[in-house]
Amino acid sequence: MSRAARATAPEWATYLGETCDAAALAAGSTRVYLGHEFCERLLPTVESFSTRLREALRARLAVSFVTPYVTERGLRRLGALCATLAELCPDAEVVFSDWGTLRMLRSEFPSLVPVLGRLLIKMKSGSRIAELSSRFNAETASYFRTCSLDVPVYREFLLAQGISRVELDDPLQGLDLDLRGTGISASIYTPYGYIATTRLCLSASCDRHGLEDEVGIFSCRKECRRMSFEIEPLGSSAAQYRKGNTLFYRSDGLPEGLADRGIDRVVVEPGLPF
Repeated sequence: MSRAARATAPEWATYLGETCDAAALAAGSTRVYLGHEFCERLLPTVESFSTRLREALRARLAVSFVTPYVTERGLRRLGALCATLAELCPDAEVVFSDWGTLRMLRSEFPSLVPVLGRLLIKMKSGSRIAELSSRFNAETASYFRTCSLDVPVYREFLLAQGISRVELDDPLQGLDLDLRGTGISASIYTPYGYIATTRLCLSASCDRHGLEDEVGIFSCRKECRRMSFEIEPLGSSAAQYRKGNTLFYRSDGLPEGLADRGIDRVVVEPGLPF
């Protein structure tokens, strides 16, 4: 590989979450993503998190800790986990999906590096938008390929908060984004992107006769650990995937010219990121 190629080659990471074994580590990965991004009830215990963290450090892997949107109770759980992270790996990244988490990081764990999670990137996604885009005029189609990071004042706000990295999905309709020269770098996830997520768990009681169609905030039996659903949405030929409280799409391959967009990290998801 030439010196120029090495300079522009992205960092590769693997999203192990809480359910994927270290054997799923993608070839070339120098970083692991641990934690849970979509539901505070699935956050690891301090003990299990400490074990996985020590395993990653023994393997000389850099660490990013993904976190969900949280309630006050969830924020307290995150506090205990971040304390462990700050002790064992004080320069680790924390991918936050809740502004309350950022506030806690800045006040209590200043050594940890905050990263803006993909749940806070304001971009519409999913197979329906991708298929409808052929009917849009050029201006509308361009709008659906952009996100909040295109707004200069928003980028200035992120930098003022000490945020110089953001996380992105690979939307099916394409992505028009160039972060070069902004002071912000980006990671892109593959092959799964999220469409929507909610505290109203879509999998709760799905295996209990007579309760399959009830949706709400119920006692958690962690049905999502045992099952997922493939959905064929009306008006779309592309499948969607439901896991727990979140709906995903799949986008195989990666956009061309990642370096030309300011994207310098690829995060490989061996399975649905749950």
